[in-house]
Amino acid sequence: PCDQVFFDATLKEMRQRLVAAGPLDGVYFSAHGGMTATVSPDPDGDLLQMVRDCVGSGVPVVATLDLHANISGTMVEQTDVLISYITNPHVDQQQRAQEAARVMTEMFEGMKPEAAFIRLPIVAPTVTMLTAQGPYADLIKYGQEAVSEKIVNVSVVAGFAFSDLAKNGLAVIVTAR
Repeated sequence: PCDQVFFDATLKEMRQRLVAAGPLDGVYFSAHGGMTATVSPDPDGDLLQMVRDCVGSGVPVVATLDLHANISGTMVEQTDVLISYITNPHVDQQQRAQEAARVMTEMFEGMKPEAAFIRLPIVAPTVTMLTAQGPYADLIKYGQEAVSEKIVNVSVVAGFAFSDLAKNGLAVIVTAR
């Protein structure tokens, strides 16, 4: 876990820099999503809440995450779109960042994303989370096949099994246009 004093100091500095940089047209946030802290049960949610507090509700906030993130309701609520990697090993960070840029461009042009989120009570062992083949690969593929004119993103996020948090577990986020 991240030391809470260090986390709070970092959050404060990030807030100061974000406010000083404003006003902003949009925020792209690249995160792992599996952070733990010695006090906060949801440091990733705290970070995204801070970003939203700084920029306001009218500024697009799009984040990319590792597919081993632990997704909280706060993370979904405080961003417009969460986009997870779809490969493990993670070789698609650049493609997901490009996807985030495309989504933000659509938002600048008036697209209003709506997200649905569910966490399943399943914490699979990390050795089963490869995406080339197997059950998790099938889930990822099924989600990607649903992307369409109506669906901007489907993220099937496995969670980080070793974090031992209430928000741990397989989560699915579907974002519609």
